[in-house]
Amino acid sequence: MTGYADYAGSRLRARAVVVRVVSLVPPLTEAIAFSCPEKLVGATGWCTHPAELDVVRVRSTKNPDIEAIGRHLSDLAVANTEENRTVDIDILRAIRRHGRDRCSVLLRLGKHTTNGRSSP
Repeated sequence: MTGYADYAGSRLRARAVVVRVVSLVPPLTEAIAFSCPEKLVGATGWCTHPAELDVVRVRSTKNPDIEAIGRHLSDLAVANTEENRTVDIDILRAIRRHGRDRCSVLLRLGKHTTNGRSSP
């Protein structure tokens, strides 16, 4: 594992080689699809470029399907506070920190902190 810090200063640990990426930010999805398309496995419905992008769709930037991301994510989820809600970013960080086996507990926490808003 290699240690990093994100732009907000949160400490991250990632594998030395990232193999699977889920992107929740349309411009970053396009950059990842251009630079390393074989690694991009998921993106939001708003991620429309390149036109031939064929990945798992994880809903939207403001209402991502955290459970689907947890299922497909093995190395890295790309998000930012301009496009994505802080609560979703915090849950994704916790999933990475504590592992997918605790995903159901984190999802219940997410539903609680979003006032029970259900998925479309």
